[in-house]
Formats: sequence, structure tokens, C-alpha cells
Amino acid sequence: MSTRLHTAAALLFAALLAYGLLRLARFIASYVRIARGLSSVPEAPHGHWLLGHVLPLLRGTAWDLMAEWVAEQPHWSSVVKLRIMQRHMVVVGSAEGVKRVFQVGTTAPACPAGAGGLLS
Repeated sequence: MSTRLHTAAALLFAALLAYGLLRLARFIASYVRIARGLSSVPEAPHGHWLLGHVLPLLRGTAWDLMAEWVAEQPHWSSVVKLRIMQRHMVVVGSAEGVKRVFQVGTTAPACPAGAGGLLS
């Protein structure tokens, strides 16, 4: 009887381990896909490697801080990315920036040299 119990416990453990590894692999693939897609967007300053931009957003008024980050960008770029834990966000500061975000993969008007990716 105890051999069957040990076998059942081992099978359950193996199934749970396989499920956990599959979930981890899916999370990593999703994170890499999103990070790759946003790699050309300028990142907001003062981000923590683990927490992202949580600490700066807690210290000040979030909307004012995001507006400051967008205002620091060049005149042709009103888009900035930030991260809260593992969640990525894009802050757009103008109608032209929204237009550029939605025109990804189409024949969008060209930005100055070096803009690339999401901004082109």
C-alpha cells in the first residue's frame, strides 16, 4: 500500500513540477516578446532593476512625473516606456505620439534618423 502511495505522490509531484516549468517558460517568452517590441522606445529614468519605476511614482504625483518624463524626450518623440514590477507601460504625451504608436508596421511617416522601431 505504501508503495502505491509513494508512486502516486511522485506522479503528482512530477505533474506539478511540469506544470510550473511550463508556466515559467510561457512567462519568460511573453516577457521577452514584450521587451523586444518596446526596445526602441526610450525608457523613463530612475528605474529599479526589480521594482521598475514603482519607487519614483510613489514619491511624487504619478501624472506629473509621467508628464515630466515625456517632456524630457526630443521634440519628435512624445513616447516613453516604464515598468511596474513585470508590467510594461507606454506613456504617450501627444496626439502625434498616439498616431505613431498605432501606425507600427504600416507606412508611417519617417522620424528623424535613429528613432527606429515603435517611433518610425
